[in-house]
Amino acid sequence: MLNFLKKQPISFYLIIIGCLLVLIPTFYMIPNYIRTPDFVGGYLLSVIFVFAFIVIRVGALFIKNKRIANYIALLVFVMLCFAFALYLQGSILSTIDHIFNIVMWGDPTQFPFIVVFGILFLLGVLSNLVSFWLE
Repeated sequence: MLNFLKKQPISFYLIIIGCLLVLIPTFYMIPNYIRTPDFVGGYLLSVIFVFAFIVIRVGALFIKNKRIANYIALLVFVMLCFAFALYLQGSILSTIDHIFNIVMWGDPTQFPFIVVFGILFLLGVLSNLVSFWLE
C-alpha cells in the first residue's frame, strides 16, 4: 500500500484532498436540507451530486485508459460545479435573512456555518480543478 501511494502523482493527492473538502460541507447539508424550501432547490440535490461525484471521481482514478478517465473526470467536475451552485442557491435565503437582520425565509443563525462550509466547498472544487493541469 505504501508503494502504491509513493508512485502516485501530486494530482492524485489533490483529488483525494478535494473529495474530502467537498465531503465536509455535505455532512452539514444532510440534516439541513429539510429547512430549505423546494422552490430554491435546496440541499438534497447537491448532496446527491456530491456523493455521485466522489464515487465516480475516485473510480476514474483507477481506469487504465487515461483518455476515457479524463473525459469522466471532466464530466463529474461539471457535476461538482453544479452541486456547488445548488449549495449557494440553497443558502441564499438564510444569507439574506442575516444581512437584513430578519427571520423570514431562512435561519440567520446558520450564516457562519454557510460561509465556512462554502469556503471549504470552494476549496474542494478548486483542488479538483487544479488536479486537471497536474495530471
